[in-house]
Amino acid sequence: MSAMKINTSSANSLGRLLLLVFLAAGLLAGCGDTPEHDKVREAVRAAADGEYKKAIGIYDQLLAEGAFKDDPYNRGVLYYNRALAWAKLGQYDKAIADYTLAYQTRPDCQTCLHNRSVVYEKMGKLKEAMADVKLMLKMDPEDSGAQERLKYLEGKLKTG
Repeated sequence: MSAMKINTSSANSLGRLLLLVFLAAGLLAGCGDTPEHDKVREAVRAAADGEYKKAIGIYDQLLAEGAFKDDPYNRGVLYYNRALAWAKLGQYDKAIADYTLAYQTRPDCQTCLHNRSVVYEKMGKLKEAMADVKLMLKMDPEDSGAQERLKYLEGKLKTG
C-alpha cells in the first residue's frame, strides 16, 4: 500500500467546510429564523473563513444581549463556539473560561470537556487535562476515545 499524499490547501479548505457544516447544522437545536440565529450563522461563517476575531465579537454581542438566556443548550453553544475561536487564536485562558461556561451551562457536554482537555494539554497543564477526561469517563465509562486519551495523557505525564 502506498502512502497517500495530502494537499494541505485542500485539507484546510475541507476542514473549514466541515467546521461550518458541523457548527451550522449540528449545534443549534431548532435553528430558527430569529435575529439571534442569523447572528450565530454569521459568526459560524466568519469562523469557517478564519475570521475568529469577528466571530468572537458576534458571540460577545449575543451573550451581552442575553441571547438564548432561557435556552441552556443554545446558550452553551454560544460559549462553546466562542471557545473554539479563542483556541484557534491561541488565547487558551479565554478558551478554557468559555469551555467551562459551556460545560456549566450544559453539564452533559462531553465535547466541552474533551476540547478543554486539549487546550489544557497545549498549556502544559496535564493534570487538568486528565481531570477532564476522567469526568468524560464518569459520564460514559465505555468511551474508547476518552480511554485512549487518558492513557496518552498518563504516558505524557510520566515522561514529563
